[in-house]
Amino acid sequence: MDAILEKQYLLTGYLEYLLTARCSGALKIVTPSDPERRGSMLCVEVSNCDLGRVHEQLKRKGVVSDLRKPNVMRLAPVPLYNTFTDVFRFVEILQEILKDSLEN
Repeated sequence: MDAILEKQYLLTGYLEYLLTARCSGALKIVTPSDPERRGSMLCVEVSNCDLGRVHEQLKRKGVVSDLRKPNVMRLAPVPLYNTFTDVFRFVEILQEILKDSLEN
């Protein structure tokens, strides 16, 4: 159980790092930074684009996320089956979708 909890914190911290480093102009993390207060989920506020469209494009690429209208997406890497590579690839996909959405 300790290994799963440790991986949960590491995956979510990695996701937070990548989102901040690569997508900060298009979204804002609204979940507390303290791992003890957030668990494995990050809520991100997306502005200046159609979040429903972003969500649909993610879904078409095999990414599962959750929406809270009007502009919040909930993201949670699951330590039992998500890898660090999955998190990295997700951020690449999201970055590409956000770039396209902001250009259109």
